[in-house]
Amino acid sequence: MTWFDEWPMDTSVATESLVEFLVLVQVVALVLMIVLLALSAPRFHWLVRRRRSFWCSLAQRGVEVVFEERGLPGVRRTAAVLGCSAYDSPEGIACARRCRDAAFRRQWEPALPVFGRSTS
Repeated sequence: MTWFDEWPMDTSVATESLVEFLVLVQVVALVLMIVLLALSAPRFHWLVRRRRSFWCSLAQRGVEVVFEERGLPGVRRTAAVLGCSAYDSPEGIACARRCRDAAFRRQWEPALPVFGRSTS
């Protein structure tokens, strides 16, 4: 006979304590991951600049517009027009900014791509 056989210990209490500890560790890890993601979201996901080309009926030519989009990936919305090639100074936008509206832009055929420039 070994000393294990004589030791009066209830293994169900030890097992239950171990399970409770592991569940607590998982909950704490999950909470920390959520906090870290929430803190990093504004820095990396909220503000994006997109460059798009389309036919502008006001300028009667293809233009390239830089949009500011806000939100998380997959649910971004256009917030502002930062620049438009239809103007001498691309930042000096003087129109009503209807190019923000996708339905307005889809009325015409898309402009030919501008080679040598990134479309993202």
